[in-house]
Amino acid sequence: MCISFPARIIRISDDGMRAEAESMIDGSMIDVNILFLPDTKVGDYIMVHAGVGVRVVSKEYAMRICSIFREQVI
Repeated sequence: MCISFPARIIRISDDGMRAEAESMIDGSMIDVNILFLPDTKVGDYIMVHAGVGVRVVSKEYAMRICSIFREQVI
């Protein structure tokens, strides 16, 4: 089973292919490939799987997923 987790974009590289993001699960900073999310902006919330941004989501959705993850997994 694959699990993605929410993160918030902090910084985007000059070429727009990579981003630094803050994991909403533990607050760690992660390097994310955002090649498949070309319209991503700083401050956006995304779902990340294996270091790849797979979907832009609302803040509310990201917070809900984070809450479920904490209740069920951690």
